[in-house]
Amino acid sequence: MVRFKDFLIDMNNDMALAVGNAILSFNQIESLLYEYIDILYGDDLIDLIGHQSIRSRVNILKKMIKSEGKNDQQVQNTITLLNKVEPLFNTRNAIAHNPWEIYFSAQREEFVSSIFKYIDNKYSLDLKEVIEFTEKANKFAGELKSALDQFRREGLEKHRRFR
Repeated sequence: MVRFKDFLIDMNNDMALAVGNAILSFNQIESLLYEYIDILYGDDLIDLIGHQSIRSRVNILKKMIKSEGKNDQQVQNTITLLNKVEPLFNTRNAIAHNPWEIYFSAQREEFVSSIFKYIDNKYSLDLKEVIEFTEKANKFAGELKSALDQFRREGLEKHRRFR
């Protein structure tokens, strides 16, 4: 049987690394939203919407993509990807803003830990699921960047904040 103190030391290290990586992986996605709003429209819009919710920024970016006049399949594929941002954001918020609880499971006869949402105690994420989220967010960021790259216009990046 694992001693509680040893479990806490190991869990603290694993948990800290997993939570930090999860937050950083989603940061790639959020940075892409700002970058491509800037590329497609410019600094003025970033200054106006920087404080808006992620849902608002995604909706603005979707409208910009639709107005770019690229082929319909490129637009639809990119919109489909942008529609996946909010669920990822909700998971990121669950990881970042809810407590990680450690308890002894009599049924399993071991210490277990999970992030539990106080407003929905049926929603939980264990360490494995946080690590899986990180992998999913990293992969998604690459897919989103590839899709958004199709909408870059030549010469636009020269004077932009994000290069």
